Formats: sequence, C-alpha cells, structure tokens
Amino acid sequence: MAKKNKYTAAAKKAQVQTDEEYAGIISSLTKIPDNDLEKFFPERADKDKLKELLTIVNSGTSYNEKITKLKENGEKLGILAIKLLKLLA
Repeated sequence: MAKKNKYTAAAKKAQVQTDEEYAGIISSLTKIPDNDLEKFFPERADKDKLKELLTIVNSGTSYNEKITKLKENGEKLGILAIKLLKLLA
C-alpha cells in the first residue's frame, strides 16, 4: 500500500493559489475577465503560451518584428490563437 504524501494538500493549495494569481496577471494584460481565462485556458501550459503571445503583441517592437516573432512561434502559439479567437467570437 502506498504511503500518503503529507505534502499533497499543501501542494494542491499552492497550485490553486498560483493559478489564480497567474490568471490575474494575464487578465491585467487583456480585457478578458479571470473567470473566462480559466474557462478557456484551464491548463498551465495554455496560460504560459497566452502570456508569451501577449508579451509579443504588447511589446514595444515594430509591427514587422512582432509578425516575425509570431511566425517563429506559429506552430506553438497557433492552437492558442484559435482558442483566443473562439473566446472573442
């Protein structure tokens, strides 16, 4: 029988708190409410990609540099862009 890990509950609580804070950071970069972010982007990996996409879009670089960055990361960020467009539609 596997021994119960005494840190499981604390780790889960920390994960929930971190996810809530992360959603708050992302929503501060957008006009999307926290609860919509959680609904459309429940996975941490999606939130990381969204933050990366928003960083590119909100950067102070030129339009052409933004396009280049998006092309370089197109495969990784493409699925996220589709989810984001569904949210906006």
